[in-house]
Amino acid sequence: MSDDNNHYQAPESNLVTATDGDWGSVEKGVSGDYQLSVGQIFSDAWALTKGVKGTFWLAFIVYLAILMAVGFSLGFVFSMLGMGAQAAILQSVLVQVIVTLVSYPLMAGIMLIGIYRSVGEPISINLLFNNWSKTIPLFVSYLIMMIFIMLGYVLFVLPGIYLTIAYMLAMPLIVEKGLGPWAALEASRKAITKRWFTVFGTFLLLMIVMMISAIPFGIGLIWTVPLSVMVMSVMYRNIFGVNTIAAA
Repeated sequence: MSDDNNHYQAPESNLVTATDGDWGSVEKGVSGDYQLSVGQIFSDAWALTKGVKGTFWLAFIVYLAILMAVGFSLGFVFSMLGMGAQAAILQSVLVQVIVTLVSYPLMAGIMLIGIYRSVGEPISINLLFNNWSKTIPLFVSYLIMMIFIMLGYVLFVLPGIYLTIAYMLAMPLIVEKGLGPWAALEASRKAITKRWFTVFGTFLLLMIVMMISAIPFGIGLIWTVPLSVMVMSVMYRNIFGVNTIAAA
């Protein structure tokens, strides 16, 4: 994978780049021209969850309901087709592909809600459904990412851990910046590599917070699930900036 940051060029966009605050850009991100602080990320993310937890939870509920409906429908179709045991592997692969094709645009929609919130744009549940046109790029990026991450884990584990963190922001780069699968993966990798341990520490702390919040019957997740989205969104905003349009 090439690391020639000086020759990286982001695709042109018709959107207007947000200029409020010290937000970044794709060019600044891949060159490492940004600042990240674990404490500041959590502070900003926590403040931004106030007043919008209902929107996030509605988005999560709709997301889960759609996946359940897809799973039920696939099970019904396959049972009607009477596929035997010999076709079990094919059936499993088809289910995984279809579920991924449906889930990734919806997951990207949840991320988009957080990203818009991070720069003060209006948000709504409609953003959950804004990314169907990006289904194939999202799926291709998922395949490439999983192949490289699995190879990384096979090769002494550490490369897999590195790529798992480094590719974290590829999805929003596809839906928010309009990058192609490989360009998004490389932009995410190059940018995060400049502050890899800070990003790793942020996600490690987030995992700890999520686990602790789930202990009292999961009640704390009411706050920490939206917080997790906002942590990623604030990180994305600070590294790559946000191209803003009015949310439908």
